[in-house]
Amino acid sequence: AFSGCRSLTSITIPDSVTSIGEWTFYNCSSLTSVTIPDSVTGIEKYAFYKCSALTSIIISDNVTEIGQAAFSQCGSLSSVKLGSGITTIMDHTFEDCDALESIELPDGVTYIGQGAFSGCGELKSILIPESVISIANEAFILCSKFETVYYTGSTEKWEEISIGDFNENLTSATFYFNHLN
Repeated sequence: AFSGCRSLTSITIPDSVTSIGEWTFYNCSSLTSVTIPDSVTGIEKYAFYKCSALTSIIISDNVTEIGQAAFSQCGSLSSVKLGSGITTIMDHTFEDCDALESIELPDGVTYIGQGAFSGCGELKSILIPESVISIANEAFILCSKFETVYYTGSTEKWEEISIGDFNENLTSATFYFNHLN
């Protein structure tokens, strides 16, 4: 719908919208802010791909799905608030979000996809809920400043998580277990 609108700086999505479709805001390189209403339940793949000026996003509790690479290559994205309806962080969702320094995953997230945070060079910390059962390959590859994991579960619960290859930035971080979010 707005793909390639390089002069678009902000948009308020009306309450009648329930889903933000594939490639809707692709390469809207001047888009800095988006207001997503509570009526939206899904953000499809590549919806905000390459929105390089987007600085923050708040996703309501009603959103249950964020598609693959939905916010990939949003290099200015420094603040993300994920709603409680999210259960999966899809492949490459926040890949190459260079300004993202920390993120809190909501309770209920069970899966962190391949390359979900890959290339987030400024990412230093993450809060992971004990609901997570699987972290795919390369989810945190090329996160060179990664330091801290806040985990809401116990050490024993963490050891039950299936963690894919090339996640050394995650597994070598400093862990804080039984963290309250």
